[in-house]
Amino acid sequence: MGALNERRIEMVTRVTRKVTKRVAKPTQRRKIVSARSEKASICSDTFFEYVKTRAYHIWQESGYPHGNDAEDWKRAEKDIKAKFTVKK
Repeated sequence: MGALNERRIEMVTRVTRKVTKRVAKPTQRRKIVSARSEKASICSDTFFEYVKTRAYHIWQESGYPHGNDAEDWKRAEKDIKAKFTVKK
């Protein structure tokens, strides 16, 4: 299920880029740059799932070390918060 969530994030990012490239006219580029800085919103349950998946991938990428779970979780939260806004 974690790979599915990562795939969804990648798809949303790719689709957003394609749409803005197709719609953009040279005079509208400034508006699009500011629109890209806005983050997509997700609910807190989805945020938790994304963080859980990202933390697992961080742990996996670093070779399954023991004792770094809190650091991996904090890094995962930071990564997801950089991409999404959490609705409460």
